[in-house]
Amino acid sequence: MNNDTSASEDVILNENGDVYNPIDLNGLMISKCICCCIGIPLNASIAVALIGNHQLRTKPRIVFLLGIIFSYMSFFVVAIIELIYWCLYPVESVCQAYVVCSALPQALLLLNLLLALGDRYVAIKHPLFHRRKMTERLACGIVIFSSLLTVFVQNFAYLVGLRTLRCEVWLVRVKLVTITTSLLYFACTIFNFVVYRETKNLLCEYRTICSSRNAPLDTTGKGKVGASNRQSTRTMSVHVDKRKLSRIIMQATRTLVIGVTSLAVTACPSIVISCVFLSCRSIVDERQCRFLNWMAPYFQELGLISAVYSPIIFIVRQRELRLALTCARDNRKF
Repeated sequence: MNNDTSASEDVILNENGDVYNPIDLNGLMISKCICCCIGIPLNASIAVALIGNHQLRTKPRIVFLLGIIFSYMSFFVVAIIELIYWCLYPVESVCQAYVVCSALPQALLLLNLLLALGDRYVAIKHPLFHRRKMTERLACGIVIFSSLLTVFVQNFAYLVGLRTLRCEVWLVRVKLVTITTSLLYFACTIFNFVVYRETKNLLCEYRTICSSRNAPLDTTGKGKVGASNRQSTRTMSVHVDKRKLSRIIMQATRTLVIGVTSLAVTACPSIVISCVFLSCRSIVDERQCRFLNWMAPYFQELGLISAVYSPIIFIVRQRELRLALTCARDNRKF
């Protein structure tokens, strides 16, 4: 009886009181197949183009971009596991693999977006330090270490033996996923605004480049400079093309809007529904909160859809990426 009570408290149940099956397509099979058919070749071609271009892959910011691309590809790994379970091999081991991987893509994506924003902030705020310290090897180490740490935190309950890995969802896992994803989401949102502010400040500094003429040297040894010489010292201003400056500011604003909107559309809904679910269980009886379970697959689908259109946005907005894809295509022809 104690085991039944513990299971009802710790394991997520469906509206009928049965153990909730974490793999529930709910009519999403067609959309998953379409997203996989489009997104896998698209993301794979971007990754191959970046890795194959020696000039780009040695840049640290390209390493962080690759981390984002691989995070998008992880969404398709989860979708393929779902399709295998429902269409080919509906066994416990496949479902266990899905339980381990289901929440990782969103967390890894937010993590790599945060790392890319942090790299951009350091490059703007401390350019000399960034140029001297941030290398390709260091960027790879940061991405790999932080990704492994995220995997460990999200699966902490299974790795240390607090819960048994089965084809079910434990409440403690939901809490860990919600906490880590929420922290990464808010950090990414804040950093988007911070990087935007620093970018505008840098552009304002470039708007007028001021330099003062040096005072004439005292070659007489008397240590005095005439008043007329001091008055002749003036500020020289060089104005940057206003149209170009406005275009750069508009591009920074567009980047901010796209980044924040994308996070709000893909990550925020799943975080909100998880917080509502956990709050509901803490306030009322858990049986009254079971109706929220059916919404989870639809919110997870938003991340899969973003893994298709976000790389297209990268291609449209980044000239270097377009050139890398063009070079890769030309090399295949020869």
